[in-house]
Amino acid sequence: MKRTACAIGLAVGIALMLGAVSGARADTITYNLTYTNSGDIGSGPFGTVTVDLTSGTTATVTFTAAAGYVFGDGSIADVNVNAASWTIGTFSSALLSSDGSKNVDGLGVFNQTTKDSAGFGSTLSTLSFVLTDTSGSWASAASVLLANAAGFHVAAHVQFGVQCILTPDACTGFVADGVPGPLAGAGLPGLIAACGGLIALARRRRRQRSLA
Repeated sequence: MKRTACAIGLAVGIALMLGAVSGARADTITYNLTYTNSGDIGSGPFGTVTVDLTSGTTATVTFTAAAGYVFGDGSIADVNVNAASWTIGTFSSALLSSDGSKNVDGLGVFNQTTKDSAGFGSTLSTLSFVLTDTSGSWASAASVLLANAAGFHVAAHVQFGVQCILTPDACTGFVADGVPGPLAGAGLPGLIAACGGLIALARRRRRQRSLA
């Protein structure tokens, strides 16, 4: 049974690794907005943030809200840029603009935040902007952003549509991509090692039973 589980796990691991390689060829990475420090907007998931490296120095960042949610107001879409200096522009909406580096409501400091100049009443289900590295270049889409001190790459200010209808004063909150980083030994190598250990343990127990 354990061998079967390990075989399935290995197959899934290999498929995921191949998928990651395929994604790397497209030079994009997607962060899932799954964490919130607010009890007013449900449990999510709240959306995704895709970084598309279009050249060594430019990347398009696209925020897409999940069904039932929208982005809005201050700190509407925030990232922690992995560069000494950069510019932000080509916003998908004329209402969007840079808001500098800020502490985003308990999610830590993000060195590039944005805002919607129309305020609370204006919302977007998707938005995008272009980052340009003016101090060097990015080797891959995964290197465009860097986790901040709290462990987050991206954050956003969301509104929960249903909740806003019921209680307009309690329907917004900030979300982020969750604390990233695999556990030590995780991934395909760790999976192979773990399965090898389980198989060895099963063999040892069988030998012990046969000698009893």
